[in-house]
Amino acid sequence: MATLREQRPPLVKQVVGERPLILCMDETGEKNKGKTMDDGARHSMGNLGKIGKGMVSVHAYGMVDEITFPVLLQVFKPRQR
Repeated sequence: MATLREQRPPLVKQVVGERPLILCMDETGEKNKGKTMDDGARHSMGNLGKIGKGMVSVHAYGMVDEITFPVLLQVFKPRQR
């Protein structure tokens, strides 16, 4: 069985058809609060405007005819985790 990540692009193409698609990318950094976050590491965090210790994720959204839908989500964890 194909994963959702594999199924999503053909489904999006089928639904969107020839209509213009706007792709929106959003990078979010979640700063560590305390010492309990296992996946925290030093990253460049756009919402902080600097390098900080925490977790970073990137979201891709598509927009067609004022309808927004998720395309992809990637969470970046430290290599040592």
